[in-house]
Amino acid sequence: MKFLILLILFPLVSYADKYNTSCTGTQNVPAVTAYNYMTDKLGIPVKEIDESKTKVRFIDRQTITPLKGKMIVETMMKGPHVVSDQMAREILTDIYIKMRVYVLTIKVDFESFSGKKNSFIVSSYINDDECSVGDGGLIMLNRGF
Repeated sequence: MKFLILLILFPLVSYADKYNTSCTGTQNVPAVTAYNYMTDKLGIPVKEIDESKTKVRFIDRQTITPLKGKMIVETMMKGPHVVSDQMAREILTDIYIKMRVYVLTIKVDFESFSGKKNSFIVSSYINDDECSVGDGGLIMLNRGF
């Protein structure tokens, strides 16, 4: 009986790991990135956004290769926000090369109370532990309000 249960559950666990979309919720970092862009950069008042109608759709999740991870670390070490020392390099190497890091791509649709829509494609670096390893970028598809 235990073998039968294991036989049934193992494929489900594998499927869940392969297609983990736990970072695609409206309150997780990738969607919040688009929300903050609308309110901070575009100046859209929070009171215009009907948060109950926000939709997030999973598009893709790809594993970062060690070579790509190394390129990200080197780029970040040259950036203005990271102290260029060995400790920072080791921390970034742990995050982007040693841990399983993915690029998560989602589509986020926001709607105003008047029915107008704003749509974004957002990509974020995530890993098995957190949804906020790094920002991959944001593209605005539609601005309705």
